[in-house]
Amino acid sequence: MSAPLNVEVQPQLIRQKIRPPSLPRDHVPRARLAGLLEDLFSRYPVVSVSATAGAGKTTAVVEAARQARLPLAWLTLETTDAAPGRLLTYLESALARSAPAVAGNTKRALAAGVPHPEAAGLLAEAIGDARVLLVIDQMERLAESPRALTLIGKFVRYAPRGVTTVMLSRRNVDSDVLAEAEYRSVAHLGEAELAFTVEEARAAFEALSGCNIDAEAAVAATGGWVFGVLFEAWRSTDHVFGAGGDADPLNGYLASQILSALTPEQRRFLIDTSVLGDINVERAEALGIEDAAPLLASLHTVRLPATWSFAGHVLRCHQRFREYLMECLARQPLEH
Repeated sequence: MSAPLNVEVQPQLIRQKIRPPSLPRDHVPRARLAGLLEDLFSRYPVVSVSATAGAGKTTAVVEAARQARLPLAWLTLETTDAAPGRLLTYLESALARSAPAVAGNTKRALAAGVPHPEAAGLLAEAIGDARVLLVIDQMERLAESPRALTLIGKFVRYAPRGVTTVMLSRRNVDSDVLAEAEYRSVAHLGEAELAFTVEEARAAFEALSGCNIDAEAAVAATGGWVFGVLFEAWRSTDHVFGAGGDADPLNGYLASQILSALTPEQRRFLIDTSVLGDINVERAEALGIEDAAPLLASLHTVRLPATWSFAGHVLRCHQRFREYLMECLARQPLEH
């Protein structure tokens, strides 16, 4: 039997977590992507948006939600939110903005000794006939918490027909959730759909910099990775910002937002194999990397500015990302 809810939550903290993000000041509308997402919202009970940092996940969903004009419930997660009682409290607070009937449901259920997963199901059922678009951002924060993922899965399983749950993540965690959701169908949207087309990159350059930047070359160098493409525009007008302490702002972002999310072994593997254009087990082993097979396989669970080919056996980093990794290699020795 579950203990009663025992979590003190500051109202201001809750408001910050359930407030939908604003569109960036320099936002460039992407009708193609917004239309695709709006269509998925209307046809699927669950939409999984999984891509690397800086791929434009949050911005795309915010734009599509505005275009769809659906009642929006938003929850941005932190690692500490994996505690089931806390997670339920935040879910209820987010949903209550569009479905007032859920207010107090979690407290009553847990006070009565209802286990957390079942309480999540009751919270979902309490939404009733309300139409709600629930967005759970930064789902990767729950990746190491099976109990939290089970809770989200139970919510999805019992959510009424009017609820669409959108999960945003830098890692592939939706399969763990959907194992609990059972029969619910899911739409997947990832790097390929989020990537800038040449036309979108050209429109972004015109709007952000007014400079005649080669959009086709920028997309080729970055694989259409949103942050990488926009960096080309920011750099062209000195409109750049740093992250992570590197002199080059793009390198700083790659260090703080991409490599920092990896294990030391994964970082070492990417840096050591940066001399290769296409990375597979055989080529990595030829470089003397003994654990090449499990290390390469482990990178399937994270999202990188890179593409996989040949049934997921060959990894190719986007040009700008590879250039950064090669710079790291040149600055040996690095951490092991």
